[in-house]
Order: sequence, then C-alpha cells, then structure tokens
Amino acid sequence: MNAGNSSRPGPVTDTWVAAIHTSETDFNPIGSGVVIDERRVLTCAHVVLGSRFPESSEIWVAFPRLDTSESASRRRVLKVETGRDSMQDVALLELEKAVPAGVEAARLRCARSSDLVDTNWWAFGFPEGDPYGDSAFGKVGSALGYGWIRIDTASRYLVRPGFSGGGLWSPDYDAVVGLVGQAHANGDGRALTLLQVDKIFPGRGISELSAWSAGVAGDMAMAAWGWSLASDPEGVRHWRPRARGVSIDSEKGYRFRGRTAALSTISRWLGRPAPDRRVLVVTGSPGVGKSAVLGRVITTSDRQTSESLPVSDDALRVPPGSVACAVHAKGKSALEVATEIARAAAAALPGAATDLAPALSDVLDSRGRPRFNVIIDALDEAASPEQARAVLRDVILPLSQTCAASGVQVVIGTRGSDEDGSLIDALGNAAAVIDLDSDAYFEQRDLVSYALACLRLEGDERIDGPYADESVATPVAERIAELAGTNFLIAGLIARSHGLYDRRAVAPNDISVNQTVESALGGYLGRVADVDGVSASDLLSALAFAEAPGLTIMSWSAVVEALFATTVSERSLRKFARSSAANFLVESSVGEDDPSFRLFHQALNETLLMMRKRTTPKNVDERAIAEKLAARGRQLGWANAPRYLLRSLPQHAAAGGVIDDLLADDNYLLHVDIWRLIQASGGARAGRMRRRAQLLGLTQEAASAASHERAALFSVTNAVEHLRTEFSAREPGAPYVARWVQAREGSGGGAGGGSGHQGAVNGVCSVPVGEGKELIASAGADQVVYVWDPVAERQVAALHGHEGWVRGVCSVPVDGEHLVASGGDDRTVRIWNPTTGQPVAVLEGHEGRVSSLCSLVLSDGEVLLASASSDQTVRIWDPAGARQRAVLAGHAGWVRGVCASADQQAPVFATGGDDQTVRIWDAVSGEQRMVLEGHQGWVRAVCFASRNGLPIVASASSDGTVRLWDLRGGEQLAVLEGHRGWVRAVCSLTVAGRELIASAGDDQTVRVWDCASGRQLHVLSGHQGWARGVCSVALPSGETLLASGSDDQTVRLWNPVDGSQRMKFEGFQGWVRGVCRVPGRGGEDSVVSASGSGTISVWNAVTGEQRMVLGGHESGVNGVCVYEGAGGRFLASAGADGTVRLWDLAVGEQRMVLGGHESGVNGVCVYEGAGGRFLASAGADETVRLWDLVTGEQRMVLGGHEAAVNAVDSFVHRGRDLLASAGDDQMVRLWDLTTGSCLLAIPMHHRVLALDVDSQALCLGLSIGVAVLDLGEL
Repeated sequence: MNAGNSSRPGPVTDTWVAAIHTSETDFNPIGSGVVIDERRVLTCAHVVLGSRFPESSEIWVAFPRLDTSESASRRRVLKVETGRDSMQDVALLELEKAVPAGVEAARLRCARSSDLVDTNWWAFGFPEGDPYGDSAFGKVGSALGYGWIRIDTASRYLVRPGFSGGGLWSPDYDAVVGLVGQAHANGDGRALTLLQVDKIFPGRGISELSAWSAGVAGDMAMAAWGWSLASDPEGVRHWRPRARGVSIDSEKGYRFRGRTAALSTISRWLGRPAPDRRVLVVTGSPGVGKSAVLGRVITTSDRQTSESLPVSDDALRVPPGSVACAVHAKGKSALEVATEIARAAAAALPGAATDLAPALSDVLDSRGRPRFNVIIDALDEAASPEQARAVLRDVILPLSQTCAASGVQVVIGTRGSDEDGSLIDALGNAAAVIDLDSDAYFEQRDLVSYALACLRLEGDERIDGPYADESVATPVAERIAELAGTNFLIAGLIARSHGLYDRRAVAPNDISVNQTVESALGGYLGRVADVDGVSASDLLSALAFAEAPGLTIMSWSAVVEALFATTVSERSLRKFARSSAANFLVESSVGEDDPSFRLFHQALNETLLMMRKRTTPKNVDERAIAEKLAARGRQLGWANAPRYLLRSLPQHAAAGGVIDDLLADDNYLLHVDIWRLIQASGGARAGRMRRRAQLLGLTQEAASAASHERAALFSVTNAVEHLRTEFSAREPGAPYVARWVQAREGSGGGAGGGSGHQGAVNGVCSVPVGEGKELIASAGADQVVYVWDPVAERQVAALHGHEGWVRGVCSVPVDGEHLVASGGDDRTVRIWNPTTGQPVAVLEGHEGRVSSLCSLVLSDGEVLLASASSDQTVRIWDPAGARQRAVLAGHAGWVRGVCASADQQAPVFATGGDDQTVRIWDAVSGEQRMVLEGHQGWVRAVCFASRNGLPIVASASSDGTVRLWDLRGGEQLAVLEGHRGWVRAVCSLTVAGRELIASAGDDQTVRVWDCASGRQLHVLSGHQGWARGVCSVALPSGETLLASGSDDQTVRLWNPVDGSQRMKFEGFQGWVRGVCRVPGRGGEDSVVSASGSGTISVWNAVTGEQRMVLGGHESGVNGVCVYEGAGGRFLASAGADGTVRLWDLAVGEQRMVLGGHESGVNGVCVYEGAGGRFLASAGADETVRLWDLVTGEQRMVLGGHEAAVNAVDSFVHRGRDLLASAGDDQMVRLWDLTTGSCLLAIPMHHRVLALDVDSQALCLGLSIGVAVLDLGEL
C-alpha cells in the first residue's frame, strides 16, 4: 500500500543514522543501521551476512549525518550477534570504540505492530550503495506476522535496497520503532518492530533503552514503558530545576529543602502493594511549592538525576523507577496530555482523549501488568478551563478507575480551583488530597531552611556575599520565613533579592513586606536596572502575556513595543534574559538557535497581569499584541514567520476580539497551526469568517500538509461544501484546484448518498418539524441516517458521518427546534438538523457501541439526552451544550434499550440489557430506583406506556416476549407472546383513545397489541427480513401510523387500525450497473449492458435487438469496458463475484478469468503501458489491481483506499503514465503505473462513485453531484 502524498519531515536530530561498510575506506555502503547506545548499532542480518559481504571482510560503521571527516568517524565492529533465521533478520553490532562525539543514540520505543498501523514513518538509507543516501517517508499499512509491519511509501523517493537495517523513525512516537528490513519493487517495504527485536535478543537491553532509566541494571520492571526524563521536553525547563529548588536549569545550586511529610506520603503512594483507584492530588495556594514537590519526586525517580545530586542534598528521594511518566499540562489540551502518556507507554496513540485508558490498559496487560505511575502537573494551567476538566474527565478518572488493575496510579498537581470553579470537587470521592498549605504538610523549619539557602545563593555563592556566616544569615532567613507565611515563592523572592544585591547584611527587623507575591516581586524588580529605558517590570509584564511554549526574542520585543510603544533591541533582551532576572524565566527550547522564554511560575504571570490590568484592560492589550505580531508576520511572510506566530497568535487574536482578521488572511491559513486556530475561532463575528472556521474544521487533512497542498485541499472543501468563503489563495506547485462543483446542499457530508438504505434498518423515530408535521428518521447498517417525509413520500436528507453501523435514532428538542440524535458502532452520539442535513454536534465518551437513545424534557425546560451502550453504561448528555452530564452504571452487560418518562413529578429513565433486566433510574439524580427481573433472554428494547391510566414499562426480549411492568411497584403485569423469534423493538401509541403496544421481531413481522388486555390485534406482514425498529408517526391530518425498519433495507408505514401497509421507502433497485458503446463495422454500433443478475447483454444500438447474452459471473456485473486486442474486439467485465472476466465479442466466448480480489469488483479500465496492454480493476476489497491482459498475471496490488474502490481510469500527465481511482472512503488517489506508488490522495468529503480523467482535469461523480478539478504539479 502507498500512503497519500504529504510533507513529513524527519527527526530534528538524526546523527544516529549509521552506514554499514566492508572496510575502513570503501566508498559505497551496503546497508543502513541505527545507533542505540555508545557502543552498539542495530542493522539487518542479511546486510552483514549477505552475498555482497565477503566472508573474510571486516565490518565498519560510518556516521554520515555527523558533520565531521567521514573516514575519521568510522568504527570497526568487534562482535556481531544475529537472529536465528530469515524471519529474525536483525543483527546487533558491538563497536570496538564508542561512537564519535556528537553522535546521539536514537530514542527508542517498543510499540506493538498493531499499534503502529496508520502511523507515519521516516527512514534514511543508501539506495543501491549511494554514499550520500536519501530519505523516504509514508505510513504503516498493516501488521504482518512475527513482529513485521508493512511500510507504505508516500514520498517521491522510494524504499530501495540499501535502506535495509535503517531505523524506522515514527514522528507520532518521536522515536525509532523498528528496522527497515525489505524493499519491494513498488517502493514499499517491510520493517521489524523493536518490540520483536527485544524478543529476539532477550537480556540485551533493547527494552531498557526505551525506558526512562536507560541501561541501568535493576530497572527491568519499568524498562519497557519508554519514558525518559532526559528526553522529556519538560525535563530541563520544569522538572530538574525544581528537584534542586531553583527556577531554571542554568541556575546553579541545590536548594530544595524539607517537605518531608508530603514527599513521604507520595513515595508510599507510588509504592503501594496494590494500586489505589483514587487520584492523589497535590494542591495548595500559588507559590506554596506544588511543582517543586512533584519535580523532586519525578527527578529523583530517575536514577541518573538522583545520583547527580550532591551528598549534602539530604531531602527525601523516592525509590528509582517510581514514576513511569510525567506530563506538564500547561497550555495543553486533553488530547495532547493523553498522547504524551500513550507515547510514554508505547501504546496506541489516541484519536480522542477517551481512547487512552483502553489503549494503555491493553498494552500494560500484554506486558505483565507492571506498576505504571503517572504524574500530571499544572492541571489548572491547561489550555483552557474546559480542557482542564476534559483532562480530569477523559484522562485522569478513566486511568485511575479503569486501569488500576493494569498497575496504573495517577498523581496530579493543581490549584484547588480556576476561573470556572473547583477542580478538585470534580473528582468527588475519587480524590486523596495533599494540601501543602495545611499544618500536616507544612513545617516552618523547611521554609526557614529554604530561605537560608536562597539568601546564601547556595551552589552559586557570591564571593563578597554578606551572608556567608550562617549565624548572620539565619536570623534574616527566619524573618523572611515569618513574613512569607507558608509561601515558598514569596520567601524565595525576598531572600534572593537580598542575597543578590545586599552589600552588607540587613537587620532582620528592617525587612517588612506584606505577605503577597506582588509585594515581594515589586521589591525584587525595584533593584533591577532598566533595559533600553524599559523597566524590568514592564519587560516581564510583556512576557506574562506569552502563550505556551513561550515568546522568542523577536516576539518578546514585538510584544514590548505593542504594550509600551517603545523598542527594546533583541540584543538587549537576550542579555537581560541571561542576567540575574533570568531567575524568573525558563528557556523552553534549550539548544535551539532561537530559544523561547516564559515566566517560570504561574503566580508571577497572574501577578504581573493583575498589575497591568489596573491601567489597561486585558482585551485592549491582547488586541495590540495580536495586531503587532500579525504585522510582523506579514512583514516576514507567513512562510518565514516564527513558530509562535503560527501556533499562538490565534489565542491573542481571540482574546483581543480580532480573530476575524486572521481568518480573513488567506496566506495565514496556509501556514497556521490549524487546530489552534479552530479552537480560537469560536468568537468569529462575520458570517464569512465563521464559514472560514468551518472550512478549517472540515479540512482536517490540511493540518499536516504543506502550504501548496493546503491551498488545493481548501479549494475542494470550499466548493464541495458550498461554504462561499471567498478563499482564493493560489500556491505555486499546488497539485490540483477545484474548478467547479455542481452538488446538492445539505448532504451532511461523509460517505453515502443514494436514495435509500443499502443495508439493514436498525431503528426508526418520528421527528416533529412544526405545523403538525412529522418526519421519519431511520438508522442503517450502511452507516447512514435517512430522513423521510411520509406525506410527500420522499427522502428529505441523508446524514453521513458515522463510521460504523447506526443502531439507534431519536428526536431531541434543542433551542426551540427538533433535531435528530443518532448512535452507532463508532462509539459516538451525533446530533443533526433533519431538514438541512447538517451535523450539529458529536458527543464522545462511550467506550463501546451505542445502541439506543432517547430524550427527556424536565419541568424547568432543561433537555436531557440518554444513550445506551455496549460499555454497560447509559450516559446522560446536555444536547444544547454538547457535554456529558452523568453516567448510569449498574447493568452487567450490553445496555440495548433506553427510554424516558416525562412525568414531571418523578421523571425517570428505563433501560434494558443483556443481563436480562429492566432498570428504572431517577432522571435528575441518576439514582437506580428498581430492577425488574423476569425475562429469560437479553432485553432488546424498552418503552413507557399507559395502561388504564397508570404508568407502565414495556420491554422486548430475545426470549420472544414483550412484558409489561407496573412502574410503581415493579410487578410484572402481562407477558405478550406471539413472535416466533427475538423481539427487537417496542413502542407505545394511542389511536382513537385506545392504548396500544407495537413490537417488531426476527419473524419479519410487526405486531400490534391492546395494552389493557394484552390481546394481539394485528400481525403486520411484508418485511423480507428481521424487523429491527418500530415507532409511531403523526400525520398533519391527525392520523397516527406505525413506521418499521428491517433487514430488507426498507422503511414501511402501516395503519395500526386495520393492519394495512400504506407505503414503503427503499433504495434504488435498478439492475443495470454498467454500459458501454461498441463501435461497429459499417456504422452498426452495439451497446453492452451489465446486469445485476450476473449476465452481460449485447444489443443492436439501432434496433434494440439483443444480439447475445454472456453468462459466467456468479453474481451481479458491476462494470464493463471494450478494448482492441490481437485478433479482434474484446470485453472486460467486473463482477460482484470478485472476478474480472475477458470476453471475445466476435464469438461471445469467455477467454480468461482474473481472480485475486477478495470481494466484488466494481470497475475496470484498459491502458497501454511499457510492454503491452494492461487492465486495472477497482475492488470492494479496498484495492486496485493491475493485470497483464495477455498472460492474465496479476502485476501489482495498489493498497491505500480505506473502503470499496468504485472506479478507475488511466491517463497521461506530462509524459507519465498514471491511474486515478475513486472510492467510498471519499478519496481520489493518483498512482504512478510504473512504480505503483501513490502520488496524491485527494479528499472529496463524499463518496466518489465515478470518474473520468485526462491530462488536465479530473471529472468526478460524487454521491451529491459532480466535481471537476484542474490538475497541477504532481
């Protein structure tokens, strides 16, 4: 398979790339390798044992990515260890000497092959012995056997011999995850995972090298989980300084003191014999030392860091290996936090934050359930208050509560609340709290000791300092501690100020300051010299506005100018940043030419912003900052703008109310961090700007695309979705641009279209739309929700977006209109506008399939939406706010049905599940009221009804019965028997004052029952498959009908009074699936038609006479094409039986059967290539296959589509033979017919059913209309 075209850079540091040679001086490498530590290199066994390697030759390793003399850097191999056979094609090389200075060992991750599928990869090799080498990239296509994976190439340069042995680097895991092992003729290849390499070489430390304590004996318990403090981006700027009690890593000294009670509690917690399902919360007021305590835990857990601390550092240390992963949440979203944890464990990377817990549990269970302690600090400083709560809801609670059995424990550091209220209260009883402000965890002597260390600048002492004499310094430190209360930040500010600037010791009683960060900070900054006429306070105030990860010097200078209308040179700012004032700064990009800076403590940010706000409103400042940075970016050109402007400028613009200005800038959209701009676009004001925000949201592929690709992607989305954004940026080298699209609006996006369900109908509901009118919504196994008008007898909309079966639908009132909610196998609940077909919201949280939904309006007008799932829960949502309200847990199996009773005195939900019970829940409190038992099979559906004026619950079961229950006492009132098989759906209705029950079942019938007597009134027959759903529908005339959905792909309407069928909604059942014209000799043309019955008919184009019938396909024929061959005219046919058949039209005989597709063939085309005539076939098995028409040999399989391929067509573009394919995955792919590589993948947002292409344009038939794209540079 070949991945779609994308621009994916390699790693920042790749000096670990090795070249394998046969001597110290030979020119051409025989393969590649990867440096894993200072004396060892991994490569493939066949590289060092192959035919190109003389038996008597030595093995030498060069380091071509190191900027040094090539020959001087080579190292001779002392020892070779290989796998035992060709399936273990790996060699471990031990070098005679350590690798040269400057060569950094690769970061490793032992990820499972299944978790690597669909992730990106990059590799460097030496194709055909090229000494300069080249790189390739693509996607992991599939997990193979014995630890191998298939790597699909997307780059212009392909994987060739000479890449073997090279490290397979994953940008998703930011580590090497495998070794390239084999190259295929089409440029794809195979790689062996490092997890498998570790199994091949047990005890050789491969897994240890992917752990946080690299190469250290005795840490095997944590060795395979992959997180390393040295490689953690927060290690330098956050954790390590706090372990020493200083602000930044460049500040000398070891000043951490005390906090013994807190550290002891945390240490015991981390080492508990069994994991605690609660969350350990380290909290306290700003500056009390939360990050200092956690930093101490994290860094002393790392053996190397712990051993680097001096003997005099006698503060408590936790046992090595106590921490598996640490995340600093400042400025991060819940997904970003979840992704960091997944990377640390080498688990499957989450698509949503809720994916983390099951993925982590899965990978830990597969490795023997080790302890995996996670620390998340600065929760209150997450990207937003909403994201902080998403981290709690979607990451922290699922990890602590569902992964404890896999060894997971969670410790968090946070303030007690943020601007949206309490954070700790959200944990409820699941929190164990360490409050550093409390007497239990505060010792005055600790604060005195810390103040003393800061006063004496321990570790970086002044030669002329007045506090060298401890008897002089101690009274001063005691006075500082007294004034600071319990706040270490205040004590440190005061003490460092005196330690840095005092010429003689201050008298303790002369120190007088209020116990606030502001007064301490003001006292310190008052002694710092101005910079270019700007006070240190103003410089730091500018820095306080920085978004994560911080301001570069250029951006910092621009912010100072925006706020204070004065210029500070970048040189002066850089000097200031290196001065004593740098105690307030953190370099967040150490080692880069242009580092970024931020204040080291959130309390400093807040204090400086509060002081600034007294003179200027924050939104005014943010607007000035946004406009200044935007002007600087346009001046430089967005292609050359600093990363901060592309990542964080949207946050400033949103806070300043000028987000529209960024959305209006076409060129900015081509370079910005799209996700950051989307998050900031909620405040867009102009309609066109809101549509531009929608453009970004609908073009997710653009997030990782280069600017010229973005321009192409945006042009298609803008046209296909009728957004009218006036986006017109044209980038040189754009591979395509939308010329025009004629399509119906309101399609809802996604795959599908058509005129009816193409699979089972799993559920139906009625949807009021005003003026007494109701529509019908139906949920299909074809992943589509259809909306029907029972009066006009037509389809209104097709709602596409689910990525699996849609199992349930319901109507939900939101803001005065009725919407449709749907749930399915993709674990989502989706809300739609039924008249426009547009998606409104996607609700995520379920960990299993969503099978049923219902809505409820409370007495105060609040609307609740309930969803039942195979994860054994029912979740309650606020559909207006698109957020989860509660989780109802109690069922011991799949929850199949849910319904609501709007009794305003006691609103309740009823649920039914595979545990054979019906459960009643209080809709407001979520409390379970009663459990109804009696069914002898799964409860498939429930509904509320009325019997003689009293409330009851009806339940349908796989035991073939419908049962009626008294809602007041829980007694079983009646058992309705008659269905011959499972009963899958039930609903109540009232007709002419009579209370009825309708049920649908596997016997293909809908049955109508009298609720009072339990007597069966009607059996509604007509469905040709299981009846899966039933609901009542009110017509404007006042008549009530029944709607039912079935496996026969139809929705039917019935009269419940007489049992007659009124109408049937179904998909188009036309049987002619393909036609083509055959030019005849003498002007007598023929027409060939492909039939759903499996036959091909040839007709006289003039008279309509049938000339011949070609039979052979075992099921429907989906497409045909005619071609000229040796000896006459031939026909190729594509069959639903998975074959392509070749026919001689002169005699009507079948010449050849081409078998290879694993399911139906949807289309064929014939093309001329080097060496003859060939055929391309499009398969429902997601592949395109290329065949030799003479021999019938399959030449190539092109994989990449993720759903059925519907059409193929060949063309020539700028001298290259290419092929276009289109499929149900909404993608058009362009292929190089010579190499089989995918040159381009074009997302079209809708199913692509047909295509025609030439050298200049693509003409596409979509499920919603027609599109034409102009082709550019491919």
